[in-house]
Amino acid sequence: MSDTVSHVHSYRAKDKRFIDGCHFVTIERTCSECGAVDRQGTPRNFDLNELQVAFARQDCKLCRVLLHGREPASWKATADA
Repeated sequence: MSDTVSHVHSYRAKDKRFIDGCHFVTIERTCSECGAVDRQGTPRNFDLNELQVAFARQDCKLCRVLLHGREPASWKATADA
């Protein structure tokens, strides 16, 4: 028995699902014909879109590295408490 797919997956743009992580976004698409799921991770770019900092987590080592020197004010407030 073969695990190969006998068709080219087709994805509809409206069926994209975005799953937010702290320093990444996962884009999930499902084939409309067979239901196969394709997941692609995309790193956040805090330099290009500084509003994405809202998703950054203070307890994430990579977020802290990516935002070193420009941490959100809320991080500093919790560190001072």
